[in-house]
Amino acid sequence: MTLKVGETASHGVAVTRDNRYLFAGDLDGSNIYVFATEDNGLVETIEVGTRTDGVDISPDGRYVLMTSGRGGGPYLAVISTQSREIVAVIEDDLVGPTHISFSPGAKRAYVSGPGQDGVVLVDMESVAVWPTGAEGAQEWRTSPDGSLLYVANYEGGSVSVLDTADGEILDIVEAGELTHAVAVSPDGRYVWVAVSGSGEVIVFDAEVGMEIAETLSYGRPNHLAFQPDGARIYITDTMDDRLLVVDPESYEIVNEIAVGRSPHEIDFVVAP
Repeated sequence: MTLKVGETASHGVAVTRDNRYLFAGDLDGSNIYVFATEDNGLVETIEVGTRTDGVDISPDGRYVLMTSGRGGGPYLAVISTQSREIVAVIEDDLVGPTHISFSPGAKRAYVSGPGQDGVVLVDMESVAVWPTGAEGAQEWRTSPDGSLLYVANYEGGSVSVLDTADGEILDIVEAGELTHAVAVSPDGRYVWVAVSGSGEVIVFDAEVGMEIAETLSYGRPNHLAFQPDGARIYITDTMDDRLLVVDPESYEIVNEIAVGRSPHEIDFVVAP
């Protein structure tokens, strides 16, 4: 099944926690499209008036956050999943925000700020910026307990490790040209990093000081996501327009799925 999203490129995608709706941005079309997962029908088009880059849903399922990305804004929209209306817009302290993720308790949203070389901390009432110590903060993930932030620095070619208590930079480890995305294993031990420039995915062992456990070659890796039980990791490859399904224990590719041009973000829908 392929869903039509915009005229040029779909970008961020996120599925509601009740598994009923998928929110997808169309990048240059300035809209968020809402699809029903039961029949894949379009149920709503939300006009946001700027590029739609990152799209993520809060862990409590109440809000969709959407960023304008490097070429738009600066703009962060907060959308109610119930009314599907924009309930708040944040523009101050933002410079081309891209990807969004949340702390485990949904009290904080962290927004990548490539133009600020930092991560923007949003508690829905106030905004702060934590420098990452390297250029072009692109995407990030927290450790499972929420105590650490792992940030991919696109221009900096590195991964920053921050303490979420105060934003202190604990470590910066080299990854490679155009470090783009991060995924953390459900047990918190391994940090998988997509390095688009070198065509590599680097697996760091977080328990032994972010030492490299493995380096894998996968075309031009873009985004990564562990399935909820951690048994597989999914990787989008923009060189060969495919989605790779990888066994994180053996590092073997167990499936390759041909998808549309330049695949981007990944999220999961529970099949009926």
